Amino acid sequence: MTSDNEEGRDVVVPGYLYLHADDEIGRLLRDRLVALLIAQDWREHTRTDAGALCLAPGCDLPVVSVESSLIVVGRYFGSAVTRHADPLAEATSLSRSGWGRYVAIWSDGPDLAAFRDPSGGLPLLAWSVGSVSILGSDIPPIDALLPTGARIDWHQIDRMIRAPSSAFRAPLTGVDTVAPGDLAERSAYRWASRAVWRPADFARLHHAPDPLSLKRVVDGVLGFLLVDHEKVIGEVSGGFDSSVIATAVSAKSPTKVAEWINYHSSETESDERDYVDAVSRRMNAAVSSRPKTAAALTRGELDALVAGARPAFYGLDVEYDTDVARTMRRNGCSAVLTGQGGDAVFFQTGTPALVIDRSRRLGLRGLDLRFLYETSRWTRRSVWSLIDIAVRDRFGWRQRRHEDDDAAPAATSDDHPWLSDLDELPPAKAEQVRQLVNCQVFWSPCLRAVEGELLHPLLSQPVMERTLAIPADLLTAGGRGRALAHEAFRDRLPPEIRERRGKGELSTYYGHVVFHSLPLLRELLVDGLLMRRGLIDPKETEALLDPDVLIWSGDYNLVLVRAVLECWVRRWTSRLEASLEASGGQPNDLTVK
Repeated sequence: MTSDNEEGRDVVVPGYLYLHADDEIGRLLRDRLVALLIAQDWREHTRTDAGALCLAPGCDLPVVSVESSLIVVGRYFGSAVTRHADPLAEATSLSRSGWGRYVAIWSDGPDLAAFRDPSGGLPLLAWSVGSVSILGSDIPPIDALLPTGARIDWHQIDRMIRAPSSAFRAPLTGVDTVAPGDLAERSAYRWASRAVWRPADFARLHHAPDPLSLKRVVDGVLGFLLVDHEKVIGEVSGGFDSSVIATAVSAKSPTKVAEWINYHSSETESDERDYVDAVSRRMNAAVSSRPKTAAALTRGELDALVAGARPAFYGLDVEYDTDVARTMRRNGCSAVLTGQGGDAVFFQTGTPALVIDRSRRLGLRGLDLRFLYETSRWTRRSVWSLIDIAVRDRFGWRQRRHEDDDAAPAATSDDHPWLSDLDELPPAKAEQVRQLVNCQVFWSPCLRAVEGELLHPLLSQPVMERTLAIPADLLTAGGRGRALAHEAFRDRLPPEIRERRGKGELSTYYGHVVFHSLPLLRELLVDGLLMRRGLIDPKETEALLDPDVLIWSGDYNLVLVRAVLECWVRRWTSRLEASLEASGGQPNDLTVK
């Protein structure tokens, strides 16, 4: 296996743009922008008086138009899309009547609105060029389509360095990033969003745990996701979540998968081939196991991740990303199927906060000895300390700090909107929502997504809604992560997976990648733009680039994220400055003559 990005192209996923203008001058400008897109091999799919929908080369997203004023881009599974009186009613109906990976655009004369599906599977950015309002999955490499007056949003870059949950926002001024489940509406060329769907709304419910129902939901989601694909690539890590997906597909749609693949490194803790072999035997299907080599990253590989409005963090494992994309192309596959998100939806976290969730729901009498014993063993806390936690919460007393407690950071307006309404949730259930926010990175750009569709069934709206509505202590009944899911899928999984308590660990592998990449990382981060702006500390950076410090700190991901952000700000600073110079100092001077 080689880590070379053999495609030699920027990681920009083929997507869509909707260009809207509500007066004659604006429509002339819109048509000029559409012509520029067509010159770059985009195709105009839909045209109305106000708007034009264009699809990028290689984009195969389905499009449904309803009465010329409603367009649904992407895959929507549900009842037939119908026209409603206003955008809020439209978005509410879509989120309640179906699910998928889609964006709905509502246009009626000067009014414009868009809804992003609750899973977040399809990006939605909003910006303006002059009097033209644009909705799209990304900003194309055409300077005329840059947001009017765009600049690097250094405040957002700072947030992305310090709070991964804010990474969903494009760090450019003049660009609004619409959150999953939000409806964005334009007013006087400004965008305002409001929540239509939020995970916290389902996390407040107290549904009974039903293993059979959970199994049916996952199977149903898989059936819908695979129907539009003749052949897909399937990933089998050896862990529980990918095993659930692999055995479910093998039971229901075995001919859909052209090849099952697994990756392992030389470190014992990341070599899960024994578990993969057990899953392979249960599926009665071969799994191709491939070695991962900890090669140094190149500048070209990092630069390929920063062409879009948001850094392509999901493509940071370049060797793996490149090989999966190559395998998809070789097999003629239009999607890759994963088990991503299982830690969050099935709830893997062993946290003492489970006693708070349970006591708030059942009272202190709900803390029976069996529950306390199992939670104590799982979390490595004494029974008495767990009782103390529950009692203190019950009477509003301040919690004692434990050396391995990680206090949840307070959400701010800059963080992901899903984090803004967690105060009323019990802490373990709030942690599940935070994990789902972190899982949004699995929808970010990568070479796999350039080659085909990312299928993450466990992060679909139906699975999220079903598991969010079940109290955390019931998802982990028996003091075990994913306990309910283990019960739901036990008849399909081999004993090796059913009985497994741990999971593979790739931190040593990534440590080797960072170690081999230190000369490049030092070149980027020491006296780079992030450091000159005061966004990263020189002493901290020197420590992070010290091999001895890295060994015991394990901050490999932190170093890589900062390197990608450094490449992103360099590339976009150059692009914005070149655009400004080319226009004679007037950003996007596209005055129609």
